[in-house]
Amino acid sequence: MIIRQLMRGPVLFFIFIVLSILSLFIGVSQLGLSDIFHLSAEQRNILFSSRIPRTVSIIISGSSLALAGLIMQQMMQNKFVSPTTAGTMEWAKLGILIALVFFPHAHILIKLLFAMLLSIAGTFFFMEVDSNYPLQRRHLRPASRYHDWRHYLESHNFYRFTHQCCPKHRELVER
Repeated sequence: MIIRQLMRGPVLFFIFIVLSILSLFIGVSQLGLSDIFHLSAEQRNILFSSRIPRTVSIIISGSSLALAGLIMQQMMQNKFVSPTTAGTMEWAKLGILIALVFFPHAHILIKLLFAMLLSIAGTFFFMEVDSNYPLQRRHLRPASRYHDWRHYLESHNFYRFTHQCCPKHRELVER
C-alpha cells in the first residue's frame, strides 16, 4: 500500500530526473558533480558531445518502447504482449544479421532501415497469427507465454486435441 502510494506521478518524475542527472556523470572519462560549475574545455566537450546525447537517446528509446508496448497491448487486447514477447526485437536482430551477411559494405543507415522494415513485417506476421485465435481464448495466444514457434505449435496442437477429442474438457473450459 505504501509502495503504491509512493509510485505516483510526482515521486516517479523526481526519480526520473535524479537518474537522468546521475547518468550525465557516469562514463569512462572523469566528470564529477562538483565540476559542473567550472568545466574545462575537454569536460565540456565530453558533456555536450557524449553524455547529454546518450542520456537523451536513452530516454527517447525507453519511452518509445513503452509506448509501442502499450499500443500493442491495446491492439492485441492482451496485457502480456510487448515488442519483446511479440518477436519484434528478434525480427530486428534477424534484419541486422541478414544485412551484415548479404550487404556488409552498405551504409549503416541502410542496414538499420532493413532491420526496421523486417521488424515491422515480423510484427505484422505476429498480428496475423494472433488474429486467427478466437477472442474467447485470449490466454492461449503465443504472446502470453511462448517465445518460439515450437512451443506455439505444441500449444496449438494441444488446444485442437483437447477441443476435438475431449468434450468433457471443452465443457469445463467453456464454463
